[in-house]
Amino acid sequence: MYDLTLAPTGPIRLEPGQRYWCAAPTRAEAETLLDLAAGLVQLNYPGRVAVLESNGGLLSNLRVWENLILPAWYQKIAPLPELEARFVTALQRLGIGDTEVERIATALPVTLERDRKRMLLLVRAAILRPGLMLLDQDMWGHCARSALLRPVLDELSANAAVLVIGQGAPEQAWGLHDLTLTPETT
Repeated sequence: MYDLTLAPTGPIRLEPGQRYWCAAPTRAEAETLLDLAAGLVQLNYPGRVAVLESNGGLLSNLRVWENLILPAWYQKIAPLPELEARFVTALQRLGIGDTEVERIATALPVTLERDRKRMLLLVRAAILRPGLMLLDQDMWGHCARSALLRPVLDELSANAAVLVIGQGAPEQAWGLHDLTLTPETT
C-alpha cells in the first residue's frame, strides 16, 4: 500500500494490483502534478517506484544499459548479474534478438526513436519490478494501444499500484476502472 498526498483533502491510498487515474484541468498541470508525485514517492519509497514519462526518463549522456541497470543497482534491488539478466529477458520478451540487445545496450538515447525510448522505460520498470508505477497519459495510452507493450504493462501492474496522471477524463478502453482521483488543487 502506498500513500500519496496530492491534494489538501489528504493522502490517496494506492493498492498494489489496482490502476488509478488522477485528472488535472490542463496538460501543463498534469505534467506538474506528475513531477510532484514522482518526487514525493521517490523520496518516500526509494527503489520501489517506476516513473514512465512519454517524453523523458533517459539521460542522454549515459548508454541505455547504464540508464536502465544503474538505478536498480544503486537501490540494491538485486545483484548486478541478475539485473543484467532481467534486462536481456525484458528485451527478448519484446521481440529483440541477441544482436539487437547488444546494440541497444551500448546506444546513447539520442540515437533512438521515440517509440524505442518509450519501450525502454517499460524495460527499466521490468528490471526494477516496482511496487508503484507513475505514468503520464501519453505513455499509458502508448502502452495500452500496443500489442507488444500491453502484456508487459499488464504483468507489471498486476503486482504494482499504477497511477496515471493526465488531463480530463480517461478513455475507458485504457482499463482505468477502479477509481478516478481529482485533486481539488494542483
